[in-house]
Amino acid sequence: MRYQIPEWNIESLEKKITKIRNKCEKYGCEFKYERLGEHFDEVTFSYVDEFTGTTKRYKQVVKFIDVEAEGTAAINGWRFAATLEYTKQGNIIDAVPGIEIPKRFYDCGPWCEHCKTNRDRKYSFVVFEEETGEFKQVGKSCLKDFTGGLSADNAAYFESFFKEIKEATGLGGYYGFGKKYYETKELMTYFAETIRVFGYAKTDSLYSTADRAQTYYDVDHNMLRGKYAEEALEEREEAKGKGFNPENPESIALAGEVIDWITNNERDDNYFHNMKVALSLEYSSARNFGLLASAFPAHNREIEREAERLERERKERESGELSKHVGEVGKRVSFKPTEVVALTSWETQFGVTTVYKFVDDSGNVFTWKTGNWVDQELPVLKITGTVKEHKEYRGVKQTELTRCRVEYGEKEHKPYNPEAEKAFDAFMEYCESA
Repeated sequence: MRYQIPEWNIESLEKKITKIRNKCEKYGCEFKYERLGEHFDEVTFSYVDEFTGTTKRYKQVVKFIDVEAEGTAAINGWRFAATLEYTKQGNIIDAVPGIEIPKRFYDCGPWCEHCKTNRDRKYSFVVFEEETGEFKQVGKSCLKDFTGGLSADNAAYFESFFKEIKEATGLGGYYGFGKKYYETKELMTYFAETIRVFGYAKTDSLYSTADRAQTYYDVDHNMLRGKYAEEALEEREEAKGKGFNPENPESIALAGEVIDWITNNERDDNYFHNMKVALSLEYSSARNFGLLASAFPAHNREIEREAERLERERKERESGELSKHVGEVGKRVSFKPTEVVALTSWETQFGVTTVYKFVDDSGNVFTWKTGNWVDQELPVLKITGTVKEHKEYRGVKQTELTRCRVEYGEKEHKPYNPEAEKAFDAFMEYCESA
């Protein structure tokens, strides 16, 4: 038989299955148990509100494990014969009509002849084998081995019911049954809309984007119960007043764009690997919410980097059109730079070597490879250097310099702001008292 087991009860089932499998092997009985797969279903739960006494309902997406279970651990050829009730004066025998119980059971103790244990039992049972006429005294736990046996079908059937699950496991509490699941693509739209209205907040923030979006999703899908549901509903109404709408076409489009960007990205570092796996799942649990929400600022940073790259390329193209070779090789030249950039640096046995790029007001490009340090925080008034070489890089004419001398101006100081100083002092006082 095939059964659908809620994920939070699969461990309980498989503990029972292990016991049944072992006994089936011991008694030579047929047995089969197999996990066939899993699926998700939306389930409606009902509960009685402790404040109003009314019956309310809420929904939850539940993950089910599909299993196939067959087999009963039973000792064939035996049948029930009698119940033994122990008293101080002897045993009262309630026998099946037509079966005469041997006299040795009249005053025997609470001993189980099957599992070889002696317990303080009020009752035990007698079974007999029809072919040989043998009788045995067994305890309640062992009785089913001789009659109905331990059934894998019955165990799976039991674990597939919600009422018995709740009684057996104690689940179904304030927040519902077990782990909650959320439709991944729809959840990404909630993240996008939350960021649009409230901005992005990391998972370690007081109220993160992931937590806020989860609350709104729960309310919209009736996934909460009790007092918390009422508080979340009020919060959801406030968000609606601020323009929060998960059906906003702008957020739907952004969520799709971010999903496509992650899915089709060729990067294979840990972050992108985890993101691709998480987004490939039809349903997500709260464990992955922080990861999924972080895709949006990561996407924004990528867009900004791409814009910066395009701007650099545009400037390089303009420089390529404007830049010319300056001076004669071996001669000194001087100019006032409008741009000073450290292109790259590396460690050598003599210290750090850096390649600087300078651009003058005519768009001419100069480079200087040096172990000296150029302070880019100070205004550079003039650079004088010897022309080492005229070269071209990516279509841009460059003049390479050596033995440069850099003349600086004075650093600009912001005017004194007494209000800013008071605010800073107040902040420091708060930090010390915290």
